[in-house]
Amino acid sequence: MADRTAARLYWIASYPKSGNTWMRAALTSLRHGGGVVDINRLDGERIASSRALFDHYTSVEASSLTDAEILRLRPAVYRGLAQAQREPLLCKAHDAYVHAGDEPLFPADATLGAVYIVRDPRDIAVSLAHHRQWPLPRAVEFLCAPDVDMAASRSRMNQQLRQPLGSWSQHVQSWVAPDGAAGAFPVRVVRYEAMHGDLSAILGDIASALGWGADATQLAGAVAASRIDRLQHQEAVEGFCERPAKMQAFFRKGLVGGWRETLSPAQAARIEDCHAEWMERLGYR
Repeated sequence: MADRTAARLYWIASYPKSGNTWMRAALTSLRHGGGVVDINRLDGERIASSRALFDHYTSVEASSLTDAEILRLRPAVYRGLAQAQREPLLCKAHDAYVHAGDEPLFPADATLGAVYIVRDPRDIAVSLAHHRQWPLPRAVEFLCAPDVDMAASRSRMNQQLRQPLGSWSQHVQSWVAPDGAAGAFPVRVVRYEAMHGDLSAILGDIASALGWGADATQLAGAVAASRIDRLQHQEAVEGFCERPAKMQAFFRKGLVGGWRETLSPAQAARIEDCHAEWMERLGYR
């Protein structure tokens, strides 16, 4: 592994709709002593795919480059961002851990570590359908499609760069397999379902990795501050800056196993057949 003595970036990584925002809310509260969290000012709001971040650190407008050129420059962006920090910086990432030219997209020399959040892909399909306002069959097939991207447009109107995803299995493997991110820097795999069970213990482990001091009272405060019903209430009253314009609510139900009431047997079987290996490895079979 690379020398990380000067590394400052800690990635909060996940396939979309896996609990990334919930984790960021909990860590934001913890970083501020377990107090009330403002969902419109979350730590980790630096997203890896930010066009503004790219333009700032390259002094080049992304809209003037090809997707391949952008991808090759992105590792240098993260090195510049890391060098500008005095303490660990939480950064959100939905990209798969892919190579950008001759090196990984997320350079080990700029990375302190990562938490990679996994969620039952059957529940992701339901959540993704609501988030993107897609029919369920389209969401199911999206999870199974190889080499898919998000936000592929380089238009100046698009605030995010192309994000390579791959299928759900490809994404998971890229982060947790020994030949992926987990072989380059420390990656803590966290199940969304475990966050429902013992979020306090998970936050405590991440706080230790970040060098934060966190006592039991602060951990309990962060768990309470990031409860789904509290996030839902704040969104209803104040709105949420990350909610897509046509979406009624970003924080929906956050259920575990809700797919059983929504997916047809054929849709569930399609996901299970497509992702059998990694569902088995992660305890979703």
